[in-house]
Parts: sequence; structure tokens; C-alpha cells
Amino acid sequence: MAYRFTINDEEKFVRFDLSGELTGEDIGGAIADLQRVREEHKLRHVLCVETDLKMWPSDVVGFRTAETLSSGPFVGLKVAIVRTDTSEEHLFEIAANNRGAVAEVFDDEGKAINWLRAG
Repeated sequence: MAYRFTINDEEKFVRFDLSGELTGEDIGGAIADLQRVREEHKLRHVLCVETDLKMWPSDVVGFRTAETLSSGPFVGLKVAIVRTDTSEEHLFEIAANNRGAVAEVFDDEGKAINWLRAG
């Protein structure tokens, strides 16, 4: 599995760590797990930290993930993504924000956490 969840009860968000090889099956499993964790803990914020992540076409994955996170039980979710290369993530931000999610990509985890705390 290329992902792991950690609940931060103090900060009221779920930390979602992604690393290594991520397949389409992993993405489907991660989205299902995220939905379950979000509902169980009544969380409205997600901190997604990517470390040495390898996945197939990032624009396609970003668009599909943004579309999923902006629908059904995920409407109103605030998502901060931390990754070293933020140049490819503008499509994710635009797609997510245009569909009702609030999403932003950061290159620093501290900035991402502060952004989540602000709202």
C-alpha cells in the first residue's frame, strides 16, 4: 500500500501520507478509506503529504482526484497537499476549487498546516 492515514484529533484533520508507487487501485482504495475516516471522525480538513511519489499521468490523476474530492460526501472538504514539486498541481487546484472543494498545493508542511488552521 502506498498510502497511510493518521488522525490528528488535536488539530482536527486527517494526515494522508503518500509515497512510492501509486496505482489506480491504490487511488480508489485511498479515496474509499478517506471517506470512511472523514465520516467516522467528522473531519473537514485533509493534509496530504507526498514523498517520492511515483504515479501515472499526474494531470489525469490530479483531475480525477479533484473531481472525486469535490463530490458527494467530500463537498466542503479543505485539502492541503504538500509536495516538493508544485509546478504540476495547478490543474488539481483549479479542478477542485471549481467543483466546490477548497484545495491548495504547498512546498512546506508548516505553511500547509497553518492554512488548514485558518479555516
